[in-house]
Amino acid sequence: MIGVLFYIVVGLWCMAGWYVCRWLITRRTQVLSRRLLFVPLFWVVWLIGPVADDIVGRRMFEEECARLPPVRFFGPVHIGAGVFFDESGKRRWKSEQEFARIAVETHELQRLFKWKDQRTQIVAFPISITRTDAVLYHVTSNAPSLAMSSLSSNGGWIERVVARLYPYVWACRSPGRGPRDEERIIF
Repeated sequence: MIGVLFYIVVGLWCMAGWYVCRWLITRRTQVLSRRLLFVPLFWVVWLIGPVADDIVGRRMFEEECARLPPVRFFGPVHIGAGVFFDESGKRRWKSEQEFARIAVETHELQRLFKWKDQRTQIVAFPISITRTDAVLYHVTSNAPSLAMSSLSSNGGWIERVVARLYPYVWACRSPGRGPRDEERIIF
């Protein structure tokens, strides 16, 4: 259905362009050589103009994504005895699934770590690009555990209009892999 709607909109845009081209160039320009110059120029501007901000903005977005710093892991945080470790420092889990079950049931990781992020608009034209720098902190010691950055954009003006019907966001994040949850903590 979206494809049909797309072709209808493009068809209507081309029909409107044909009428504008006839009114603006064909009827006002009598010299054939000028018509042969202005008609193709008009169509290039008419068809590419509405998406030019997307074309230029996408390249800018990809360049900014390439400049993002990699994921940084500052090392595991000492948490002591509790849900994850017994009094002697022995792990209370034997597999990744068991660790995940403990973390989900007790919400201990949410209590131990909090994200702090800062959003900055780094480009405003031709598209808006927002950078988010996020750091995962250990709550009691306020020591950073993990830092990463990401970029997001809603694209050009056509994508922002379409996004009201079909939400879509360009996004990229810092290259690299952060540690698994169980690698972030030690006794």
